[in-house]
Formats: sequence, structure tokens, C-alpha cells
Amino acid sequence: MHFGLIDGIKKNKLLGKLLAIVSVLAISSVPVEAARTPHKSSAKSRKKAPRVRKVRVRKTQAKVRKTRVRVRKARVRVRKAVAPKAQRRSLKQTAARKTLILHQQQTAATQEAEYLRIANLAEARDPQVNVATRQALLHSNFEKNYARIRLLSGDIPDPHGPISGTVGYPAGTSGTTDQYRHIGLPKTTVLFPYNLEDLANERGYVSPSFPINIKAKYTRNFAPHALHLNLGDVDDDNIEAFIVAQTLPWLGTSPVQVKPHSWLDPNAPNEAVNYDRHFTVKIGIFSDNDGPLIEGQQRGRLIEENRISTHSAGAAPNPRQVVSSGNVLSIVNLDLNQYNATSHVIFSLTKYRDPATGILKAAAVKHVLLTEDDAKIIEQLLDAPTGRPPATPITLEEFNVNLNTFRGALSRPDIADEFDPYPPNRRP
Repeated sequence: MHFGLIDGIKKNKLLGKLLAIVSVLAISSVPVEAARTPHKSSAKSRKKAPRVRKVRVRKTQAKVRKTRVRVRKARVRVRKAVAPKAQRRSLKQTAARKTLILHQQQTAATQEAEYLRIANLAEARDPQVNVATRQALLHSNFEKNYARIRLLSGDIPDPHGPISGTVGYPAGTSGTTDQYRHIGLPKTTVLFPYNLEDLANERGYVSPSFPINIKAKYTRNFAPHALHLNLGDVDDDNIEAFIVAQTLPWLGTSPVQVKPHSWLDPNAPNEAVNYDRHFTVKIGIFSDNDGPLIEGQQRGRLIEENRISTHSAGAAPNPRQVVSSGNVLSIVNLDLNQYNATSHVIFSLTKYRDPATGILKAAAVKHVLLTEDDAKIIEQLLDAPTGRPPATPITLEEFNVNLNTFRGALSRPDIADEFDPYPPNRRP
């Protein structure tokens, strides 16, 4: 009923306007306090909002603090967990170092015991040399106090035979190897850098010369006492002695090395396919107190080396070329400027046990390291006329007589005594 009344009033324009005026008056007559009530409620809500934010901030800060506490506790736990591991690792490393040191000490003690055993065997063959004499010899100055070694007349098979650069090798055999045939390597230990081909531009030629190559019989007085002490475990019949004169025609850009390959494998071919032989040796150099040594060698002792081989190159320029490897046994304390100014004498010893026969053999070598000028004098004397039919080679005895005559022209006159088959008091 009321809705119909209102619809009727809206249809009458005058009544409609009157109804609108009455509505405005009715609204304006509402008390002020009643009209402001919603406003007051809104104000209260606005006042409550900051308190809510503060509570939220405090809760967030509390969470942050708890998180930081948890992080700190986690870090403590990690440190507690890591510290024992680090300690255990440190203890293991310390134990490993102690074990290594102990192993090195035991190895050194074993090597020392083996050396003394061999030295005692060597001295048993020469009982007049007592311990005091041995120590004196070991610590003496090699160049000043060591009596120059000369071969006894019986040490060379035929000192009156032709020298031809080599003496003492079995009849019908060559004293040089087929391998590196263009160099003419003696069938014994020699000295040269690892790769001769890399040295072609140093002084215009690639290889040393070997004007003297003598195979002799080893005697007690052939080599220094320190070398002899390392031969106690080798039978006399299995010790070979050599005297090799050679030049050192290098500038020192590549280290000079000890090369026992030609003694270990004297019949190695110059070329072959799939040629491969390996050797393990004990080897050392013997000189004066400050003289040359093999890198890592203790003076008076031998060093073991198992990386020695002769094998086909397998690469350009000639895959078939048999080469001597590896890049080992470099010589230290070898001043090429000094050795190219004055001739010197050093000794080497190589010991090798043949795995096929089990026989231990040794090569003791006297290396007469010649200056180029001294080498030229020796080469000229080797070619000196003999008064016999043309092309008759000079004998070793004749050569030594001539060399003694020209000893004053050498960089060191006593070098002339190093090839003499007779001591001065037994010269015929």
C-alpha cells in the first residue's frame, strides 16, 4: 500500500517536489552527535592502526632475533663439527709427514748399510787401506792430491799395436757403435746433452769428438778410491775399464748428461722398426770436492735411474732412427766456460744387473775432457808419421812419447800422462 502511494506521488510533479523538500528537511533535522557517530568510529579505527603496526614490527623483530639466534647456533654447530675434521686432517698430515720422514730415514739407513757392505767387500780385496786412510781419500782434493792414474803395461792387450783411435777392444770388433754412426760413439759411457740435434747452431757442429777410446783392464789403482768402494759387490771379471777423451763443444744452453747407453746396448742398430730396450742402472760421477756430480747424487755414492732406454724414434724426420732416452742424469757443477778453457779429468761408474743372466757388471770410465785446442793437438799426433809404410797407424806407445814431447803445449801438461800405458819409472 505504501509503495503504491509513493508511486502516485512521484507521478504528480508538485507532490514529488514537496516530497523531496520534506526528505531534505528530515535529514537536516538529525542531531549533530548522531551524524558524527560514524566519523568518531573512523577516528578510533585510525588511532588503533599504529598500534597494530607496532605489534607487527615487534613480532617481526622477534622473528629476526630468533632467526639470528638460530644462525649463530648453526654456526657454532658447524664450527664444532668442522674443528674436529680440521684437527683430524692436520693430525693425518702430520702423521703422513712423520711417516715420510721415517721412510726417508729408513731408506737412507738401508742405502748407507748397503754402501758400507759393498765398501767393506771392496776393502777386503785391499786390506792395507784402513778406515782412516779411506776417510782421508774421500775428503782429499781430487785435483791436487790424487795421483794421476796410469795404465800398467799388462792392462792394454797390445800397447805396441795400432791405436786407430781405439785400443783394447776384441780383434775384429769396432770400438764404436752403429747407433749414431755419424758421431762414432765409443761403446761405453760418454757425456753429451739430451738432444744433439738441437745443438746444431751453437758452434757450427752437432757432436763432440772422441779422439781416444781405450778399453783397459780394471785394477785397484785405475780410479779414485771413492769409486772403488762402490765395486765391492761386482766380480773382478765383470768390471770393465775405459779411457775416453772427448770434447765439450757446447755453450751450456742444454745441460750435459751422462749417457751409459752405448755400454748398456753396444750393438744397438742405427735404424730399426719398433726397437725398444729399457735399463735400470746405478750410476755416479767422481771428481774433486767441488767438481761435477749427477743431479741428486750424493758425493762418493751412486744414484739409481730406471728411465734409460734405446728405442726407435717413431717420429719425423726419421722414425726408424734408434735414439737414446730419457732426459735424465744431468750433470751439475759443470762450468763449460771453465772446461772449455782447461782440460779436466773426471770418472764415472755405471752398474747394471742383466735381468736375463742375473749378472751384475760395471763400467768404470776415465773421462778426459779436452779443450778444442788440446783435442786438435791429440788428433794431429794420432795422424803423425811413423816412419813405417804409409797408412800404418801410430801405436799407443808412440803416441804417448809424442804427446809427452808436446805436453807444454797442452792447457794442462799433466793431461799428457792420462793415456800413458807405463808409469814413468817403468818406461822402456
